[in-house]
Amino acid sequence: MEKRQEMLQMLKGKIEELTTAKSKLTLFVEKMETEQENDKVAISALEAELISLKEAQTMAVDVSEAKLLKNQITELVEDLELHKTVLTAKENKAKQEMAEVATDVLKTYNQTKFVYSTVDAHFTVTASMLSIDEDIQTMNALGHQIDMGVSYAKTVLIKYGIISQGESTFSGVYLNSTGCHTRANQVRVKLSTLMSDYRAQRLL
Repeated sequence: MEKRQEMLQMLKGKIEELTTAKSKLTLFVEKMETEQENDKVAISALEAELISLKEAQTMAVDVSEAKLLKNQITELVEDLELHKTVLTAKENKAKQEMAEVATDVLKTYNQTKFVYSTVDAHFTVTASMLSIDEDIQTMNALGHQIDMGVSYAKTVLIKYGIISQGESTFSGVYLNSTGCHTRANQVRVKLSTLMSDYRAQRLL
């Protein structure tokens, strides 16, 4: 029993590392989206100003005023192009950085999944009729937390065009994994008949 608890704590520690890596990716995405939204608002403001200047130019009745407006329009068009160029560069840089943060999530996921398999194997071979249901519930709940890590990273990578919908690997990690499912379910199936007999005899 002590060995089980030690292994369970080891697995929970790895899941905590995965949760931390996932949280870093979430914070990165939120920060990036906020910055991109602010940049787009700034560009929209410049575009609105450009429309206003062009309208004013069509109504100018003085040559000097028309020249001034033309110069302002030319300068504003250049500013707009610069803003858009910088925005594109920032988005590309953000994608590269995002890929690195997502890679950390996926590497931690791989490590955590390996630990899960080790712990699950131990839980499976040491399961008893009295513990099997609780073991399955415990391992399935922990497995779900692990699967959420790779699922979230994959969703982010697809959403921001770092990988396509059909890609199955990234940074050496298989993204279409069947997930963490306890093998104790197989033991439960084999024990079910015996457990039914024992319950009928009120031994369980």
